[in-house]
Amino acid sequence: MRRSSLSYAFLISFLSTIFLLQWDSQPHYPAALWISLAILGLLILLSSKKSSSALAIAGIAGMTIAFTSVARTTHVTTSSDIESHAAQFVTIHGTVCNEPDKRTTQTFYTICAKSIEAGTGTFAVRGNVLISDRRRIFHPAYGDSISVNGTLRKPPYVPSFDYAKYLSLSEIYSVLSAKEFRADGAWQGNVIKAALFRIRERFEGRVEELFPEPHASFLEGLLTGAKRGIPQELMDEFNATGLSHIVAISGYNITIVLAFVSSLLFWLPLRWRFVPSLVSLVAFVILTGASASVVRAGIMGTMGLLAVQTGRKQEMRLTILWTLFVMLTLNPKHLWWDASFQLSFLAVVGIAELQPILKRLCAPLPAIFGIRDGMQVTLSAQIFTAPWIVLLFQRLSLISPLSNITVLPLIPPAMLLGFVSVMLSFVSPPLGQRIATAAWGILDLILRIIGGFARLPFAAIPLEISHAQIAACYVFIALAVALWHFTIGRGTRLSSLFHAKRAQRP
Repeated sequence: MRRSSLSYAFLISFLSTIFLLQWDSQPHYPAALWISLAILGLLILLSSKKSSSALAIAGIAGMTIAFTSVARTTHVTTSSDIESHAAQFVTIHGTVCNEPDKRTTQTFYTICAKSIEAGTGTFAVRGNVLISDRRRIFHPAYGDSISVNGTLRKPPYVPSFDYAKYLSLSEIYSVLSAKEFRADGAWQGNVIKAALFRIRERFEGRVEELFPEPHASFLEGLLTGAKRGIPQELMDEFNATGLSHIVAISGYNITIVLAFVSSLLFWLPLRWRFVPSLVSLVAFVILTGASASVVRAGIMGTMGLLAVQTGRKQEMRLTILWTLFVMLTLNPKHLWWDASFQLSFLAVVGIAELQPILKRLCAPLPAIFGIRDGMQVTLSAQIFTAPWIVLLFQRLSLISPLSNITVLPLIPPAMLLGFVSVMLSFVSPPLGQRIATAAWGILDLILRIIGGFARLPFAAIPLEISHAQIAACYVFIALAVALWHFTIGRGTRLSSLFHAKRAQRP
């Protein structure tokens, strides 16, 4: 039996179990479950069919690890957790444990709580709290020890969006609107993390010096994922045209950029382009602060780059699934509630499965500046992510295919010129400004195209779709891909056989 068959049995069992357990996540599963799995495994081992037994054992192992991962990461509030003091006016003592999220009207801080004053006593606590600050009188930075008071609450309900589940991805189970801040002790952050945040802050500051608004905020969204300065009208245009993903760091975007970088190295053999592309990815992750979400996007982007460069589909599929296994073992919630993670995974699968098919369709396009590769990657990812986007946002952008095909080829050169202009400005401000002018021209063209598409009548329509309909969409896509591979593969084999027999004739 092939090792790949055992791997597929293990991985599919693991992923299926993780997916189903979103409706039954528990910190402790009953002993009867573990005993049943052990007895079932023993009975299978005693059976006579070795090949079937191996597959079944691999499936049981996948289920066991899935149950263990979900149980380990399921949160249950205890008296030691800070959210147990919700609905009280409290003073929290803790440390700013992530980069402050500065928005137009307020700033959000993630505080790792150590103790809390509530009522008449002071209690040692644990857990993260999301602090919102509208007054902006005090400006704590990452690693600062602070005290903050206000009314502690559970995450509020937001229509059509489960805010509590979203925050749980970052292990946050309570929120507080700050009334008062004060410094409270020595700095307690991580030196490396603080350095990464300073690099990002300085980079964004230079972007704002080189570019006017809204081009500066747009470029920050492209390069670092920051959306704080993007006007709401522009975000509405992104949503209407199906282009909101371009200002979110995801495996999809990173793959497009890596494909562009790889295409610029067309004079190198294909296998030699991977290392400089990977170096570019590492630099990009560091620039954006190396947050957990960006690192995940970087990993998925690397998978997408491998899918573009390799022709061995069987190995690529297993590589993607093993990568997904590692990520979900650490935190299964990303499969359930993290839209960015879901779309990144679907995009990479789409690139791996459809990019070879679309290669023939895109052959007439020029290869210069990565236009051909970028179009293949874009269309492949769009086809696989479109149904899920409709499910998540209850909106169908009728103009999305055309807007993506038009705009996405312009994104990599805009990002590249924007990045180069900022880096050069630290060495030679005049030279950096000249490059920034070229980058501004591309950014302005992109914004004008998006605005034009958004103003078209019926650019986007509200559309609700059920999970059954989504499943039907993906079954149809999978059958179409399988039929194409079967038809092309069969044709290739018949052609080879015909030429071989013809060559044997005297």
